[in-house]
Amino acid sequence: MSPANDDSTPSLAQLVADTIVRGGTSVASFARGYDIPYVSLMRLINSGQPPRRKAVLDPLIKALGIDEATFNAALAKSKANPLPAEAPRQSDNAVNPFHAALLRLVEERSFTTKAFAEAADLSVLTAAKLLKRGELPGRQTTHEKLKALLGLTEIAYKDLLASSRTVEASTNPDGETSAIERKNRDGYVPTSSGAAPANTTKGELFELIDRLSPAQLVALKNFLLSVL
Repeated sequence: MSPANDDSTPSLAQLVADTIVRGGTSVASFARGYDIPYVSLMRLINSGQPPRRKAVLDPLIKALGIDEATFNAALAKSKANPLPAEAPRQSDNAVNPFHAALLRLVEERSFTTKAFAEAADLSVLTAAKLLKRGELPGRQTTHEKLKALLGLTEIAYKDLLASSRTVEASTNPDGETSAIERKNRDGYVPTSSGAAPANTTKGELFELIDRLSPAQLVALKNFLLSVL
């Protein structure tokens, strides 16, 4: 059986769509980051029609980070039977049960990050952190809002938090529970005292940005591109 007819071989469109979702970025950001024409990328994802030009295929294989044989097999499958990519569920890649619950809610209601923020009465920045990183909230008021949005009882919500903290503790490379987790394993995370004041200046924001790691800078850039 040729690779093009092998059901286990993903199409090029599906490979691209899955890579973009796993990276937590947008199609536009992905295209810009690897100097791939946006129109060609959207045509591939939405119709399954693969690019023909080498100038597009070369940066695409680099962006996917796969070997040439795998890429050629996926390309051959898309040429033989061009099909649009199936949208993968982000909740399948959740970092903990709490994250999965929020992502399923977003999927079921077709929320954008902004729409989720409005429904939960949260800032867009807080909503983005919850959805993209799967971090447990640090404010009591945030917990109350999310519990209501998820439609959970007090007991069910606490169980969800407890199971999520168990996942986080199990993935800690040192096998240790953080001080915050130790303080709050029996209840909600307390209100954070480190929130920026309403009169935060640009200078203070630049100082915070200077403290970010390269990975955090990329995440911040992608977030800003998604809301501006």
